[in-house]
Amino acid sequence: MKAGGKRLFPVLILVLLLLTLLLTSCSLPGQQASPPVKRIHISGLIYGADIVAAMAGRVAPPQHIAAHVRCNESAGVADVYGHYMLAVRQADTYRCAVSYPGYADGKVVISAAPPQQAIAVNFGPVGSTSCDPATFSTTTITCSPLNPTPGTLTGTVTRADAHSPLANATVECWSNIDQPQLTNLTLATTDARGHYTLPSAAIGPNDCTVLGKDDIYAATVNGSTTTTLNMQVCQNRCGSFHYHGGSVMESFSAYVIFWLPPTHSYEPYGSSARFESLISRYFSDVGESALYGLLTQYWGVQGQIHNHAELGGVYRDTRPYPASGTRSHPLVDSDITTEIGRAMKLNGWSEAPTNEFFVVTGFNVQECFLANHRDGCTFYTGHDDYCAYHTHTGELIYAYISVSNFCVPLPGRSPNGDAIADTTISIVSHEQFESVTDPLIDGWFSTVAKDGEIADLCLDHYGPIRADGSNVTLGNGHRYIIQEEWSRRAGRCALN
Repeated sequence: MKAGGKRLFPVLILVLLLLTLLLTSCSLPGQQASPPVKRIHISGLIYGADIVAAMAGRVAPPQHIAAHVRCNESAGVADVYGHYMLAVRQADTYRCAVSYPGYADGKVVISAAPPQQAIAVNFGPVGSTSCDPATFSTTTITCSPLNPTPGTLTGTVTRADAHSPLANATVECWSNIDQPQLTNLTLATTDARGHYTLPSAAIGPNDCTVLGKDDIYAATVNGSTTTTLNMQVCQNRCGSFHYHGGSVMESFSAYVIFWLPPTHSYEPYGSSARFESLISRYFSDVGESALYGLLTQYWGVQGQIHNHAELGGVYRDTRPYPASGTRSHPLVDSDITTEIGRAMKLNGWSEAPTNEFFVVTGFNVQECFLANHRDGCTFYTGHDDYCAYHTHTGELIYAYISVSNFCVPLPGRSPNGDAIADTTISIVSHEQFESVTDPLIDGWFSTVAKDGEIADLCLDHYGPIRADGSNVTLGNGHRYIIQEEWSRRAGRCALN
């Protein structure tokens, strides 16, 4: 077909091309191109409590854990060093959660954070108690480490004398891991059948008691499991040795003052240097031993006694005694406290609830607590006599140790080849254990005067004795002959 002698096809093709270009360049509703997604980086470190250490009754620093992390729609896994990094779509609020088997989840909410390119969220090694349910608007956040999932502790409380359930009793449990004071304290009340349940008991070793009673029971709690602990309490015909509501020495440092003028010795036929060395060695060996661990079943107003004891310092004084040290002119207690004050000033030592000062005088040097002899002496006066004592003057906790060959004689041979030193070590241990459990004379003791304190209950009790004369091994494999101490859990004298 012709029109004016010209073909229409080229014109139509040109028109179609122009229409196509026009349509592709126009933005139609619902067909807009998506803008680029804006993302920020959320990264940090994840720590968790050391469950193995907790189960063993030890405190250990938090450890890195390869936990799962999710922040909004983004998820990932931390590496073996606890480090993670997520690229998260930019938003007004970021909800992050951290999870790992055996641990309670960690959570944090970040709201209205400034539009920086990165946010740091760390779980440990230190931080607030919990970041959940708090909301943060900063770009660096440190939460507490992940805590082990608690377990459940359950059982029945019965009367030991009547074997019947004890209803409406308060059960109190706490973590027995070496802490400065009672931690993770949980309470429950027994029902009519004497049954109790603690749904959130701390992982690891726990100690439990019935409020108002003295007995302590131990149980090891596993995470996310139920542990049974049955307890019996004494209602009638109870023992006289119990807690009186006062202080104990949660940890212990010994400061030993060897007061020995040149005219005196510790042993008439032995070595004073060896004597001093063995006494000092005992204080270095006894801490963290099974023997000292016996004290962990006792507690005071500030918390439980821990298996920690050390030798804080030694001072050797050759200054003459202010009295002859004879029966007619004995030393008195004020001489002892004056000597302690002098040694403290010279050595920079200080009074503290965890420090005890031991003064050891020469062989057969006599001492009376008071000049009138009414409160006892190291020799018999018709009143009390003693080989040693411990006491306090408010903040100062101290002990006096006399040395003689008739005070608590050994039941057999000397394990260290020094009978006087070994005898004195047992006396020192006696006063140390009583000081730890009753430093201010308001802690653990018997209401029956003759029974006295924890060591008095076991005076002259040594238990099985080995062929070398020893009955206990302390630190560094060193052997000693030491009197037993009262174990509340065993209900008898024991060495561990």
